[in-house]
Amino acid sequence: VDLKTFGNWEDSPEKMLLDMVSDPNKIQREER
Repeated sequence: VDLKTFGNWEDSPEKMLLDMVSDPNKIQREER
């Protein structure tokens, strides 16, 4: 994975949505 592309992807709303869909439990832990 290209670090530059990965960094931009981390800040993208698409990435956040994918995280919520792929691992909802992870998102819940981060909110606590």
